[in-house]
Amino acid sequence: MKKLLATLLASSMALTAIGGLVACGGDDKPGGGYDDPFNKTITGTWAAPEETYWVAATLKYYDNATWGDDAGTATIPEDFQFQQNSDNKDLYKVTLNLYKGDIFKIRYADTSWDDMPGISKLTADENLLKSLNTATSPISEEAGEGLGGKNFVVNQDGVYELRINTAPTDKSIVTYVRKSDAPVLSTSYYVGFYGAFGGETAWVEPTAETAKSTAVTDPTEDTTHEISMACEEGDEFGLRVMQKVTKGEVAGDWKQGGWVGATSTAIETDHEAFEASSGGNFSCVTAGTYKFTVVLAADGSVKTVKIATVTA
Repeated sequence: MKKLLATLLASSMALTAIGGLVACGGDDKPGGGYDDPFNKTITGTWAAPEETYWVAATLKYYDNATWGDDAGTATIPEDFQFQQNSDNKDLYKVTLNLYKGDIFKIRYADTSWDDMPGISKLTADENLLKSLNTATSPISEEAGEGLGGKNFVVNQDGVYELRINTAPTDKSIVTYVRKSDAPVLSTSYYVGFYGAFGGETAWVEPTAETAKSTAVTDPTEDTTHEISMACEEGDEFGLRVMQKVTKGEVAGDWKQGGWVGATSTAIETDHEAFEASSGGNFSCVTAGTYKFTVVLAADGSVKTVKIATVTA
């Protein structure tokens, strides 16, 4: 298997060969002798072979995005597998909904992170011209180093087709095309109690109106969530940060996105009515009604938690 070219290029821009690699040129025509086959008529059909390239990623649109466990293509969801052309076995492509802040690499079959083949790697001075390697490009390199080199980072929402041409004798060439706008993502959050109450052993979300906060959608700044509940001695619980992602017209399900227990570093001051259980949850030692004030950042992460006794 040939080595995967350690760069990602916008195929709508001119291409120039630099030391066997491909980078963005300055004119409006392909240069450097690279004749991009994706810009020609392509016959045949597309399907993922048994072993193929795949996208290792954290992606907002997909619930099953994965960085993989080196177990091979069989463990990778179909959404992230490159399809191969039946008439030209050197051509691979995959289409994904990508959003600003998404990060990914490209891997091959069960190739480990320590091997160069099949792993995306970027270095601005060698593989990518400065004009493309910036946050103004739809896709560029992420700062810092990681397993298999730097990640690709998405700077503009869109439906992208990632393409691989394995025909070159030294390293395969990776390009991309932003085909259209991506579905609009909308994220909602609320905070609620979750635990075993009133001597019960089953863990539930209480039905009391005050037991969960009013949901907020697409916040742009910190949001404050106040919830309260009458607790009995022996109750054990935590606070869940629930989130729901709506993709275009398709509403998602509420899922737990965060957890606050008695050992959380976000708690500003411990309250004498609660101890930490063996699992790190809140364990009520003094019955009463208590209010929890939780401040969430715009991304739904927990910033601070305050606990107060509710007096009659």
